[in-house]
Amino acid sequence: MEKNLRGSSPSPGLSFQGTKKENLGLAIDLGSTSLALSLWDLGPGGKELAQLSRPNPQLARGLDVISRIHYAHKSKTNLKDLQALALEGINGLIWDLEKDLGFSKEAIKGLVLVANPTLLHLLLGLDPIGLAQAPYKPNFLQAPPLEAMSLGLDLSPGLLLLSPPALSAYVGADLVAGLVGLFPGPPEENFLYLDLGTNVEILLQWEGKTYASSAPAGPALEAMSLTWGMRAGEGALIGAHLAQDPIFLEVLGGGALQGIAGSGLIKLVGDFLDLGLIDATGAFQEGASLPGHLAQRLVDLEGQRVFYLDRKVYLGQKDLRAFQLAKGAISGAIRVLLQEAQVGGGILDRIYVAGALAQNLDPALLKKVGLVPQDLGARDLVLLGNAALRGAQSLLLDWGALDTWASYLEKIRLLELSGNQAFEAAFLEEMVFPSPK
Repeated sequence: MEKNLRGSSPSPGLSFQGTKKENLGLAIDLGSTSLALSLWDLGPGGKELAQLSRPNPQLARGLDVISRIHYAHKSKTNLKDLQALALEGINGLIWDLEKDLGFSKEAIKGLVLVANPTLLHLLLGLDPIGLAQAPYKPNFLQAPPLEAMSLGLDLSPGLLLLSPPALSAYVGADLVAGLVGLFPGPPEENFLYLDLGTNVEILLQWEGKTYASSAPAGPALEAMSLTWGMRAGEGALIGAHLAQDPIFLEVLGGGALQGIAGSGLIKLVGDFLDLGLIDATGAFQEGASLPGHLAQRLVDLEGQRVFYLDRKVYLGQKDLRAFQLAKGAISGAIRVLLQEAQVGGGILDRIYVAGALAQNLDPALLKKVGLVPQDLGARDLVLLGNAALRGAQSLLLDWGALDTWASYLEKIRLLELSGNQAFEAAFLEEMVFPSPK
């Protein structure tokens, strides 16, 4: 059985009816590509009042965390620049909510933020270079409570910013928050949890032992490095039906096509495989073997084969290769964890896939394109949406819930993939697309 458990995403501007504007809280997910903020009534029975998101302004300095780490390390000016951009993005969301819902910052009584270790270091103005160099040691695993206003957030004096602990330099507070939001306490089931993004964090639990790692998927998975890639906003391709003639393109907002979002990329790859547009190596096939309405869209452009979606926007061979590198890293990392845990042919209870990228996908598509190993058995595959934000919301309502997880988190075995020969072999194998089933 496969299903989708998406997090709710209320639109801003919801009524405060029945809510006092004096006991509110903010949950924030600071992601590499996007920022998401959720406003909560902290009164009895706590409820979400609104949710907003926007691109992370740091994208202007680098599409992935590695490029931002090296940019920040070049000078103190660069480090301050990245900190200012993060603060600008968060404050912008706070101001938008204040304007739309008409509350004052003095009403905010609670604040929880989750992020990967690199982004949390940058937000605090700390050089994250130790996260990118052996022995991969962060300045901290859990940031101490900090006064939000002193940090640069436009909130009341005395309000503390809280963040759950990271597990290592590459497995962050966002994964921990995702677990807290998903389970009422440390789980006993056999499961795989992965949070899709530019840096994919992965956790596997098998027969009472838990393993974690991360895969450097890069910006291609969220389409940010594609020729026509864009964030999932108005004009973005989020789906396609290529078998019909003429082809049907699902464009966010219903207007003209402007580019390709991450979910649109994954769906395109799935259709390409189904229709024989690409082979297992990811290479475009000769037009003569394809239906005419598809063959005419395949052309050679500047040294590569491309598939035109309309007169302007296309997906090229180089874009496909970038996607293959991303999915090879993710699926290869999963393989290494499975080997380490000696899962063999065992069947997991569930595979959980978190991240806004996956929330509108058919779960079966993840195996078809090879983001999850096709032969990995599981009784259920569940899409979670933004699990990190949901976990931040849970901790906003009950910060003490972390206490029940302390022993569980300490026992997680961390696997470093850099220089890992098993991962390098699995990565190369998993770049190839799986055979159709």
